[in-house]
Order: sequence, then C-alpha cells, then structure tokens
Amino acid sequence: MIKMSLNKDGIETIEELLVCVNNSEPNVEEYKKQLLLFSERIPQELLVLLLKSLKSVNKKNLVRAYNAICDSEKHINKNELGESIYYIKNDVIDIFSSFSDEEIETNYSLNELRKMYEAIYNKKPASKKTKIEIINTIRNHIYRIERAKTFCI
Repeated sequence: MIKMSLNKDGIETIEELLVCVNNSEPNVEEYKKQLLLFSERIPQELLVLLLKSLKSVNKKNLVRAYNAICDSEKHINKNELGESIYYIKNDVIDIFSSFSDEEIETNYSLNELRKMYEAIYNKKPASKKTKIEIINTIRNHIYRIERAKTFCI
C-alpha cells in the first residue's frame, strides 16, 4: 500500500492533472504522453486510482459538496454606488434577528436581499420574487432553524 499525504503541493499537482484531463489533445498518443508525465510526481498506481475515482464523480453532487463545505463563503455583489456588498449566512441571520420585516424592507435594496437569499440558500432567488417574498422566505428559513434547534435539546 502506498501512502500519499495530501498537502498544498499534492493538491496543485492534482489541479494540473485536472487541467490536463480537461484540455485533452485530439491525438491519443500526445494525450497519453502528457498523462504519463504525472507518473513522475504521482505513482502510476495512485494516478489510476485517482482517475478511476474522478470518473465516478457526479458533477452536481461535487458542487453541492463544495457549497456545503464553504457554507460561510461570501456572496459578493455591487450596490448602487458601485461598492462591493457581501453577506455570510450568519450575518443574514443576525440582520433578521435585529430588525423587523418592515425595517429590512426599507433599509435594504432588492439587490441586497437577493444576495442575502443567496447566502442562505446557495442559489439565486427567482427573478420575479419581490422584496417582501424574499424577506418572508428568509424569515421562514430562520424559524425552521430555530425549531430544529429546540428538537435537538
């Protein structure tokens, strides 16, 4: 059994491998040569295992896993003045805990509320959603979180 520790260099090597795989040459022999260059840095046994594992990855689930791990990732956008605005899920929860729906509606633009929605759900709201609908959706989500916490006690 070969052990390989995954560090920054290893991840960079895997990233290079993925770039090579995604930019495949039409000539099969050239493509093979490029892939075999990686066997100098990654033992061929591990290279085959890695490629076999990657072959079975569902791209949609990979995105979902990334979003779950990076849950607090900032969702950045620009406001009317051209300044960058961003929200983290915890920031949105704090805002909704501190203000009433009416205050949120008057103090935040539709664009900002859309970014808050993105921070909570990791997807954009439907374009037809109004400020009130987005506020109600986020508020209901926070209520569901609070209810779930009471069951865990």
